Amino acid sequence: MKANFKETKTVFNGKEIVVPRGSMITGRFALSLETGITPGTVYDKLRLLQNVRFLNIKSNNRFSVITLLKYEVFQSVKTKRTATPTTSQQPANNQPTTSQHILSKVSKESKVKKERVFSPPSLKDIEEYIKEKNYNIDAERFYDFFTVANWVDSKGHKVKNWKQKLITWSSYNNEDQSTNKKGEKWEL
Repeated sequence: MKANFKETKTVFNGKEIVVPRGSMITGRFALSLETGITPGTVYDKLRLLQNVRFLNIKSNNRFSVITLLKYEVFQSVKTKRTATPTTSQQPANNQPTTSQHILSKVSKESKVKKERVFSPPSLKDIEEYIKEKNYNIDAERFYDFFTVANWVDSKGHKVKNWKQKLITWSSYNNEDQSTNKKGEKWEL
């Protein structure tokens, strides 16, 4: 954890905030990005640590100040430390802790997922998928629409899964307007 080693003052939204020694300003989304753990899991783990009195959390709708409750005990200058580790200490001190190992593994997995890049389909790919799923869609119209938009949807988000967009497209842009979404003919 990145706790302050001395009291600091910072300005947030025009207000000065004092962050005491052994504390840090963060949020579950920032911790999620740093660790590769989902924000919900980060929230649950922080609450667990708060319940067992390892830390205290003061939150508002913008950020949280997390304070390690026994920071002074573990960071005290009065604590005697040996200059060189004993032979029995050496192997254990060089081993990563279980939590460090798990966090590094999760972090590596999340980096692999982030590296996956969207590759736009060809018109032929779209036509084959439409035929396979038996959709009544003009493949060229779908392809042109997203190609012109540089594969960005109507909400401004980059397309990640063109097949999902095709399903949505089929429900809203059905060329045969005489049928409903289930393909049933309208009674006239």
